[in-house]
Amino acid sequence: MSHVFHLQPNLEVLIKEGYISKSQAKSISANGSLQVEVDAVWDEDQRKHIEQEFKTLARRFKLTPYLDTLLFICLVESNKADQQYQYKFQAYEQLKRDKEIAQFLLINKPYNKHKPNNIKITGVMDSAKVTDPLLIDWLGKLVKEAIEKQEFDLSVFGQSWLRFVANDDGEVGTEPFSINYTYVEQVANTKMRKPGIRERNRYLALFLSNVLSYLNTYTPLSKLGDKGYTDDQVKFLFEVACIFEWLNELDFDSEPKDYVYTLLSNYIR
Repeated sequence: MSHVFHLQPNLEVLIKEGYISKSQAKSISANGSLQVEVDAVWDEDQRKHIEQEFKTLARRFKLTPYLDTLLFICLVESNKADQQYQYKFQAYEQLKRDKEIAQFLLINKPYNKHKPNNIKITGVMDSAKVTDPLLIDWLGKLVKEAIEKQEFDLSVFGQSWLRFVANDDGEVGTEPFSINYTYVEQVANTKMRKPGIRERNRYLALFLSNVLSYLNTYTPLSKLGDKGYTDDQVKFLFEVACIFEWLNELDFDSEPKDYVYTLLSNYIR
């Protein structure tokens, strides 16, 4: 046993909705089941917990005939939404890192009339402060030359260095490279906001809306008309969000279904 899910979903539905191709469907049929592995589930206990909770949920809402297809869609859409949120957060972290490097590079900006008079690093237990102008200048040059000579860890700086040495038209010439201080100043002054609940809710809403689309198209848990959601639908979606640890029922004082209704109304147009 493992953290991998073994499901037998409706392959025709998955083909129609673009989750798998016809050739993949043939391979799945030959193997007898569809194996699904997602980042958020990494051990057997997690898998068993999700399977059991989802089975109980499907039984309560009379969706047992759709169990494997619905679980597949929830696994895939939850994982996709989480990855999108993580990418958003990683992009923020990279921009934050670029901004800090840019601010440091300005120490040695040519014709800079106002040189910094100290560099301070503070930790939980220790701190260091550099006030010697020669040391400050030397440290600034070390960073500048490391970027121009590509002497840095790509896992830290990534491909951002290309923009730091590109010309004003965004073109990177041949070595030797030199810092483009016009671009550096733009990065140093970039306004940024850390991704938070707003972004997470947006991706959660996308996840739940895709599950809702399946419910409306293929199951009895559907709505009448073109707008709105039924109480049963939003109750079901709330519990799905809890099973996949996007929400926690204990965090809600008000009616949970009202939260999901507002979430979908605010983010899905």
